[in-house]
Amino acid sequence: MGALSDFLQDVDRYRLKPRSRLGVILFNQGLWACAVYRFFCPLIRHRARAIRRVAHFASLPAKKWIEVVAGISLPPQCEVGAGLYISHFGNVIVNPRARLGRNCNLGHGVTIGSGGRGEKDGRPLEGVPVIGDRVYIGPGACLFGPIEVGDDVSVGANAVVTHSLPDRAVAVGIPAHIVSHKGSFDYVHYRGMEADAARLESLTRSHAQLANEPSSLRGETGSGAHR
Repeated sequence: MGALSDFLQDVDRYRLKPRSRLGVILFNQGLWACAVYRFFCPLIRHRARAIRRVAHFASLPAKKWIEVVAGISLPPQCEVGAGLYISHFGNVIVNPRARLGRNCNLGHGVTIGSGGRGEKDGRPLEGVPVIGDRVYIGPGACLFGPIEVGDDVSVGANAVVTHSLPDRAVAVGIPAHIVSHKGSFDYVHYRGMEADAARLESLTRSHAQLANEPSSLRGETGSGAHR
């Protein structure tokens, strides 16, 4: 039931306006990618080695079909929390080792991948992003390397993120830099968010940060955000 429950939460992200569940599944390529991912993910991680091996080979044509028809690469080996929303199809690439939290938004043209080799300051450069809950990633944005992106972060369109971002950061540019701590609250919408204790606490912290930061850091992402 876990995979099905997660997929139904994915579906609900597309149904904030009155729309039938079947309709959004049939006509949103992002949900096709989510369906394949949710089905194969638990099988790839199954305790039985035989099931894991069969699932691995069975997932290859399904994953390739999604890449061809939807332009979305969401491999079952990555970790993605429930409530994923891919706003438009096309050129969405997620590394198999990447981790995304709950209720995240991915715009078209987003890449979440590995980056770097060797070491810097005694730390390995090679790795993939770990992304928190309720993160908005705008169209064309790229996130590379062993970075951590906190909860409620907003990454603007075409930004290139190669360094970790704290909770509620708004990051834009190439390379990405923080312009505010307004967060992603205006862009990430989901059922029950008004009563989500984690979101409400983060929103309160955002208001406190905004009250104490310079006016020059109270900008908008200019990202053409879509829920």
